[in-house]
Amino acid sequence: MNIDLHEQSISQCINICSICRDPFTDTKSSYKLPECNHEFHTDCLFSWFRNGNGNCPYCNGNPIIPTNNNNTHTYDYDYQNWYISLSKNRAKINVIKSFAKKKNCPGIVKRKIKNINSHELQYKSFIKQRKELNNKVGLYKDLKKEEAKLRTKQRAKIRSIRNMENTLLALNIVPLVILKHK
Repeated sequence: MNIDLHEQSISQCINICSICRDPFTDTKSSYKLPECNHEFHTDCLFSWFRNGNGNCPYCNGNPIIPTNNNNTHTYDYDYQNWYISLSKNRAKINVIKSFAKKKNCPGIVKRKIKNINSHELQYKSFIKQRKELNNKVGLYKDLKKEEAKLRTKQRAKIRSIRNMENTLLALNIVPLVILKHK
């Protein structure tokens, strides 16, 4: 009798939730993600998404978002996923900033938010200096050099702000939000 162990282990893995590593049973409901067809226990998947993860736990695949150009549906993964990721991060940063104003916020979070806010003020001052440079009178060549220096500083500052925000998001801070029913 010839048994292929590799094939047997694959069939066993298919019947296991990759989040909790428990087998699928009739007692626990399961859900299959339509984008990649990976299956998980419903409770496990809810916990996964509630923790701020937006991708498939198994393949890290992104959800498919259709774009409509001239009545044809295409999928612009790179731009849309980047934009969705950016807007999710902006929303998370805003929640953390409001959480940092509370008394029970950890000191490390308050320090990081204070540092981000000071860098944002510097960034805004670079924008203001560039606007003022437009009204300045002088040699075109000199004004262009000064504008290029300010633009370089501005870009470096926004990169440092994004890096600080990413380190803040890496702390896995999940403030408890309780909604009040009226």
